[in-house]
Amino acid sequence: MSDQAGGVYRPFPSFVEWEIAGLDTSDFERYSAMLAATKESVEPGTLQAAMTTAQRYAAVDTNAIEGLYEVDRGFTRTIATQAAAWESVMDARGPHVRPAFDDALNAYDYVLDAATRSVELTEKWIKDLHSIICASQESYRVYTEQGPQDRPLPKGTYKTLPNSPTLLMGESMRTLPSLIRHPK
Repeated sequence: MSDQAGGVYRPFPSFVEWEIAGLDTSDFERYSAMLAATKESVEPGTLQAAMTTAQRYAAVDTNAIEGLYEVDRGFTRTIATQAAAWESVMDARGPHVRPAFDDALNAYDYVLDAATRSVELTEKWIKDLHSIICASQESYRVYTEQGPQDRPLPKGTYKTLPNSPTLLMGESMRTLPSLIRHPK
């Protein structure tokens, strides 16, 4: 996190400092009730197929958000719905795409256990989740004054260094306010 005024990096507080007791779970409870009602009104196979497709959509796009690969609507839909030749379409994007997709699917299964309160949400659980979703990713790219560099990805740990996401035009997110033109 960075200080809004000065852009100074401050690491996330330790897990014991989090205020989990104040977490508002009303949305989760509402959606859980809606899902339970839906389960009563549809065939189990239909519900499972819909849930699998939704999970696959999310797994494809999660990795795209992280910049592991690029997607378009056709690619995402093909993979999510397991359309004809979906594996070939995925393989054509590169050898790293399928493992990253599988990691995301495994992470969603892991999260489901916490969402359904089958397991307790702990600091170890959070670190394990990071290890699961990054299982096949050995490194990550950082952009320094010397240019882009790949660094080893420490799995199951919190980040220790500041970062500044970059916009498509190459500008740092920190400069975003100065890039926005305000009407006079």
